[in-house]
Amino acid sequence: MTEPPHVVIGAGPAGLAVMKEFNHSGIPFLGIEAEHTVGGLWNICSPQSPAYLNLSTNSSKTTTYLDQKAPASWPSYFTHELALQYLQDYATRNKLLSSIRFRTKVINLKAVEQGLWSITLLDVNTGQQEHLTARKVVLCTGVHNKTNRFVPPGLLTALKDSVIDAIHSSQYKDPAQYTDRRVLLLGFGNSAADIATEISAVAKSTILSSRSVPWIIPLWILGMPADQFRSYATLMRVPFCIQNFVFHCLQRLYIGHPRKLGLGKARHDLLDRLPLSDRGLIKAIEQKRVCLRGPVQRINNNCIHFAGESETSEQVDKVIFATGYTRDYPFLHRKYKQPLLHEELPFPLLIFHPDHKNLFFTSEVNVPQGSWPLFTKQAQAIVAYLKAEQSPGDNFYRFNKARHETNPDLKGKLFRCADRYHVDPDLYARSIDRFCAWIRS
Repeated sequence: MTEPPHVVIGAGPAGLAVMKEFNHSGIPFLGIEAEHTVGGLWNICSPQSPAYLNLSTNSSKTTTYLDQKAPASWPSYFTHELALQYLQDYATRNKLLSSIRFRTKVINLKAVEQGLWSITLLDVNTGQQEHLTARKVVLCTGVHNKTNRFVPPGLLTALKDSVIDAIHSSQYKDPAQYTDRRVLLLGFGNSAADIATEISAVAKSTILSSRSVPWIIPLWILGMPADQFRSYATLMRVPFCIQNFVFHCLQRLYIGHPRKLGLGKARHDLLDRLPLSDRGLIKAIEQKRVCLRGPVQRINNNCIHFAGESETSEQVDKVIFATGYTRDYPFLHRKYKQPLLHEELPFPLLIFHPDHKNLFFTSEVNVPQGSWPLFTKQAQAIVAYLKAEQSPGDNFYRFNKARHETNPDLKGKLFRCADRYHVDPDLYARSIDRFCAWIRS
């Protein structure tokens, strides 16, 4: 086959957004997808998907879309089945499917001479390998997959020594296997909270253990999804200090301060980290179906000892690590991944590699709303760069010379205690829009 000049790896929401923008701009591409259909993590049939049977989106359909918004008849927070349907419809509507090679894995990606990239592909069905050369590569494989799961090695070893069954939250599917069991969840993000709430309905006991105390916010505010309420406040240009005050008041009204809930004192302000959405956890805590504990101090047989003001211990049968994911691309050599792994290194707009001009990323950013629209913005930035490359002006050359300079501020006044992938969505979108206009001039 004729080797394509551009390769897009991954056909989840990020990859589809890039493919659509490429298609719309007349940029030929080849999409690579390991599974039999599009969807990424929302394809629950994929062995790499962390989706579980009752998973639904953390953000509402108001802020979770690529081009067209979800149908009005859909629930505000749609299920993984509906998320997958949306992405499949998007790929069909934008005529992307014929340009995607399904059941094909990338097992190696490396730079070669003349700025080209050598890609080693594996046909999942036949086991045959193939080598492909590309001028440009866009990585859209995301963070939330089983390959990237993070488990503290010391705790995992201790649990194995104590013969306690443990999995990562990405392996969880349904609560049935936890019926009448004593279950410990390690971590306190949205996955931990949702799984704990679900399991607590059937388990003998459910314990949430965490090193830090999160702020918990309501899923609904004044009859509308919380992220929709926030987007209205931003659209009306409400000053941040007033937004912050209002959100604090609403948090107290609907949920209550973490300390009064028995969670302890949060070490950060409400918007310094991404808050946790309440999908029933508060009720489960109040009904004592979910118990809260501090970090694990040590493990003796099947007895877990927790640190805290008064050291406690619990007998457990099963453990779920809801300890998140690492940002990694296993098929990419470590020397290409340094900007992703180290905060102090430049990573322009979280899209452009500082050293390799033909390597692009659609970084999965953490925002207090749906991240899908930002994938479209990232795709537009890549297209703007490629179009500028065809007839480069002064700004195109300035950008390439300045790739190693300090990253622009993408947080604003949000997420002061979080990594650089936590961004203010409106500031991030405006920064990309300015870049697109500037690079072409």
